[in-house]
Amino acid sequence: MLTLDQIFSLLQESSQPVVPIASDYPAGYKTPWHSDTLGQLTGILSGSQIVATEQGTWVVPPQRAVWIPAHQPHQVEVTKSALRCDLFITPEMSRSLPSRVTVMQISPLVRELILEIMKLPRPYDEKGAHGRLIQVLLDQLIESPVDPLYLPFTSELRLKGILDFYYDNPSDNRSLQDWADTLGMSVRTLSRLFESQLGMNYTTCRQQIRLLMAVRKLSEGASASRVALEVGFQSQSSFTALFRRTFGVTPKQYFTVS
Repeated sequence: MLTLDQIFSLLQESSQPVVPIASDYPAGYKTPWHSDTLGQLTGILSGSQIVATEQGTWVVPPQRAVWIPAHQPHQVEVTKSALRCDLFITPEMSRSLPSRVTVMQISPLVRELILEIMKLPRPYDEKGAHGRLIQVLLDQLIESPVDPLYLPFTSELRLKGILDFYYDNPSDNRSLQDWADTLGMSVRTLSRLFESQLGMNYTTCRQQIRLLMAVRKLSEGASASRVALEVGFQSQSSFTALFRRTFGVTPKQYFTVS
């Protein structure tokens, strides 16, 4: 396992536009909040990780990678032992990549390109075959489909309390009225707070958390039937239907390299 300080040291030693770094990380590993002068594409070959930024939270299973632009404060938590592949990319080389944190779907071609780049010598030949390999990867990433699911961050204490509660208790079914009573406010005021602070209503927000927790549990090896009940769906079929509406595929297909 490479520590954050060791990674920063490797980055400082390199003057190349793309720096590949691979390492194993145990479950429970969590970085402090930090930012880099380079953009970071972080993906895992196995396991599961969560990426948090000032804008929101993303769950990143295998077959997905998260793009973190340069200077974006973030924190990474490994929830299941992971073999992680990171590509640190200069702003000049990553101009065509998204300007915000994004979870990308990783095709078999992109996966193989990343694995080959991890094997490059240091320093690699930027002007020859090595550089062309990296450019092919960047071209493929520009075209990679983007996952739609993440949970916006809020510093509003009442909403943050509700979100934190559902992270720990995603199957809880209390209503918006229940929360309004608990917080001593009207349903209308609380509903407006969700819309203004998170850009979604209460029901959608709870569904987003449930799906995020479901992706995390599925990536850790739990069955779809078990996950559906654990995160609050009445049946596996209702869970699969919402999953398909959100991602365009079933839970099984989501974790299949095709």
